[in-house]
Amino acid sequence: SLQRAMASHYISCTIAILAIVVSRALYCTAVNQPHIVFVVADDLGWNDIGYKDTQIQTPNLDKLAKGGVTLSSYYVHQVCSPSRAAFMTGRYPYHVGLQSGSQYIPLTAPYGVPLDETFLPEKLKKSGYATHMVGKWHLGFFKEDYFPVNRGFDSYFGYLAGAEDYWKHSSCHGGCCGLDLRNNTTPAKEYNGTYSTYLFAGEAARVIRQHPHNKPLFLYLAFQSVHAPLQAPGAYIARYGNKISTKSRLTFAGMISAMDDAVGNVTTALQAAGLWDNTVFVFTTDNGGNLHAGGNNWPLRGGKFTYWEGGVRGVSFVHSKLFPSSRQGSSADGLMHAVDWMPTLLRLAGADNQTNNPMDGMDMWEMLCNGAPSNRTSVVHNINHKGGAIRVGDYKLLIGYPGTDDWIPRPNVSQPLSYKTDKPCSKTPCLFNIAEDPQERNDLATETPEMVARLVAEFRKFNSTAHLPVNLAADDKDACSALHKQGAWGPWQ
Repeated sequence: SLQRAMASHYISCTIAILAIVVSRALYCTAVNQPHIVFVVADDLGWNDIGYKDTQIQTPNLDKLAKGGVTLSSYYVHQVCSPSRAAFMTGRYPYHVGLQSGSQYIPLTAPYGVPLDETFLPEKLKKSGYATHMVGKWHLGFFKEDYFPVNRGFDSYFGYLAGAEDYWKHSSCHGGCCGLDLRNNTTPAKEYNGTYSTYLFAGEAARVIRQHPHNKPLFLYLAFQSVHAPLQAPGAYIARYGNKISTKSRLTFAGMISAMDDAVGNVTTALQAAGLWDNTVFVFTTDNGGNLHAGGNNWPLRGGKFTYWEGGVRGVSFVHSKLFPSSRQGSSADGLMHAVDWMPTLLRLAGADNQTNNPMDGMDMWEMLCNGAPSNRTSVVHNINHKGGAIRVGDYKLLIGYPGTDDWIPRPNVSQPLSYKTDKPCSKTPCLFNIAEDPQERNDLATETPEMVARLVAEFRKFNSTAHLPVNLAADDKDACSALHKQGAWGPWQ
């Protein structure tokens, strides 16, 4: 009878565990057409948020991250435009022509993400979503066809290029200076003196307040913060008192805290509108922190503009009341890349994956919601005529000089000094085991040539599908002429 009782207890426990697993799987599968709020921070580094560096005051972001799912092995690209293209198309930069040159799109560039690429808001709109964008575009505007409202967004309020003054909303290039702020396609000239973080959060809140409850919402909110120039309201700088002595880091910290308050205002607006409980809230950076403009990626190597982990491993989390309680406050440790957002969000929207060109991204909802293993086993950081970098499994291959390779300690904290080497990987490839050596201190290329050969073969296979670069065209002087005629940066062809 004891054996019978033990067997009965074992069966009951097994059934209970299976019931939990099945119910969790069904719970995640049942999520259908939630509101989606996708927030991008510009140049936010690995160590530039409160839950990683307690010097930085981000209570709103910390609360959202600690109540959601943080991503520990998530990758973006090393500069702005390629990552934003990845968010919008689900495709790597070497597949949309943004792999060469500076990779980001200058003010006077006569190109953008090709018009035959299917954008995320286009697909969501076809599935019944209202689609709105606020903030930084940076995917091309030399023709009006490339504007956000012509690529799937119902409305747009923001700036078209990569950087500008936070109060004046003006930008300069090649001696030409002017306003870069638009309301849909019209220059928005009445906001001089309003700090952009306040401006964009206010516009996002307006969109939320006016959104009809019977329609799913997609809001893409791409903050200017915390990209250079380093500008912050004095009240936010004063919050840090004497805690940070480095001037650039102090101003940068103030900019982060201003953005944190803005995120708090947006989530408050979602709650007040009755949308929050059915919202999937995504927060991501677009690249690593800029080491020359206040950013910090400690303990990772390198920063923005580089293929080192400090340039491409990104801060990100997802928060949603739709997650089962077991996932709230957890971490997703599997590989994920910026290209994965599009198929993941399309799955939530009940949309198909049919696009003009095949996506590189993979649906990661089961990893985020259920804690399932990642569908991804490799990542392409970039490939061009100079080389590039890929990760396959735990191993990362770098071909050609990946960029400035310092390890920069946190300001005001006693840590080892940065290390400098002589342009590694420029003559022969470098190989790192990222799982065991995330700081990229131990180059394994010499001792494991067979692994190098294997990854070089993978690199060549990826490269065989590369598209011709679109971003090698010279700056177009007609952009300046159009600026003078329109009173703002805008299309000139």
